[in-house]
Amino acid sequence: MHVLWKFNREVCTKKSCTLCQLAGKRPPQLWRQTGLMDRMLKHIDCFLSPSRFTIKKHIEMGLDIPIRHLPYFLPKPSENNGALKPQQRQRPYFLFVGRLEYIKGVHNLIEFFKKKPEYDLLIAGDGTYRETLEAQAKDCPNIEFLGRLSQDDLADVYRSALAVIVPSICYETFGIIIIEAFSHKTPAIVNDLGALPEVIDDSNGGFIYRTEDDLLESMRRIASDAALRNELGENGHRAYLKYWNEEPHLDQYLDLIRSIKERREKKLELVRREQVVQQGGTNSRASCTIQFRR
Repeated sequence: MHVLWKFNREVCTKKSCTLCQLAGKRPPQLWRQTGLMDRMLKHIDCFLSPSRFTIKKHIEMGLDIPIRHLPYFLPKPSENNGALKPQQRQRPYFLFVGRLEYIKGVHNLIEFFKKKPEYDLLIAGDGTYRETLEAQAKDCPNIEFLGRLSQDDLADVYRSALAVIVPSICYETFGIIIIEAFSHKTPAIVNDLGALPEVIDDSNGGFIYRTEDDLLESMRRIASDAALRNELGENGHRAYLKYWNEEPHLDQYLDLIRSIKERREKKLELVRREQVVQQGGTNSRASCTIQFRR
């Protein structure tokens, strides 16, 4: 029960918080029925949102708060290579990277690649759903589980992949795997859900799919056109350098801190002026009273 995953089975599109908590065997959060949140929100200068999608969802759910879009970031990758070299792969491959959980949609990818033996799928990562996925992919020579990889080995896998596929069936708040792929000049093909599409729209570093036909067409285009694959990878990398590494992130964050500081100082100055005016009015009234008594 997380990332707006309702009743542990589907995307949450409408609030049913108490029922969902009971279904997940969690105690109801009764404080949500009080005015506590509204009172506490007044003490917050600004909320940070990793995507425009999450801002939109907060507004749709009635949360009237100051929110600033500040995307996630990743440090620039090391130039070191790991043990898994590109030449060890006989066939080109597509790649999934991430936690092996139902919400990540890997089971849908496996069913798709079962029907497309001409394409290889490498799955990097681990999780509670791994055994189920491995059983599902049994006797599929074009699907391989790599398990957890070191950062160096993962970098090699990224750089040699035709593209990373992100098939999440939950509302991802950003899509960190996409910018990790971009940092290695690897394009991405993402499901049209949550914040994933906006990373592609902001970068032109890949394709967005809604159906299996869309996914297949995106894969075919990249697999059959090395120049297109490289162009998308370069687009993603330029966007990564512009938006999603430490420097632009810190610049935006520090600009926000400065703007909040200036706003607070102006507010304090207004309060001081009002106090001076009120104090002046009090002194005048006191003076008039003293003169009248004389």
